[in-house]
Amino acid sequence: MELESSRSQASLLAQQNELLRERLENMSDYPALKKDTLELQKHIKLMKQQLEENRQENQRLRQ
Repeated sequence: MELESSRSQASLLAQQNELLRERLENMSDYPALKKDTLELQKHIKLMKQQLEENRQENQRLRQ
């Protein structure tokens, strides 16, 4: 019975280890993802500004 319990615990620990290994691999990309996110946010902000400028220009031309 103890042997079976130990095997079960070892199996569970192996599964947890694999999940942690996968999470660690994903985290290694974090700095690059953060940089990409900041660049995309800047691009979105610029596009929103351009959109607003275009809306204002369209409104001005309609008057």
